[in-house]
Amino acid sequence: MRLLRPSRLFPFVAGFVTAYLFDPDRGRARRAQLWDQGRARGRHLARTGSARLRDERNRIRGRVIEATKPPTAPADDVELAQRVRSEVLGRREFRDLPITVDAAGGVVHLRGMVDDRERASEAIGLIREIPGVARVDNLLHDHLHPAPNKEAALRAP
Repeated sequence: MRLLRPSRLFPFVAGFVTAYLFDPDRGRARRAQLWDQGRARGRHLARTGSARLRDERNRIRGRVIEATKPPTAPADDVELAQRVRSEVLGRREFRDLPITVDAAGGVVHLRGMVDDRERASEAIGLIREIPGVARVDNLLHDHLHPAPNKEAALRAP
């Protein structure tokens, strides 16, 4: 297959393109069509490029605004509990923790049975940093121990 080497194929392709574009009957129309298609492609690339640039500029502007605005405290306890669920428990590393969240008067109550105490304590640390959280009431426990709010009831006769 020595005929298909690129060094021998190039003159053949160049000759074909030249004959195609400079054909006495249809060459002028083909060149005009190629020119029009090239200009249309250029306009399309310019439009999509400017749209992408504008989109990226707006995304960066939004990130800067989010990073520089001061955090605001939630308006009520329902919003505070929802913020805890979304900002901390919605993260990939805490998503599988079976934690129930309630809030009352700025105090966040966490209930549930967790196996990984280390991840739970990381989540509690992040919850304390949320604006509007006055205190975290940790009622999390593992399967070997009762819930902290049930220990006194279980010890009673």
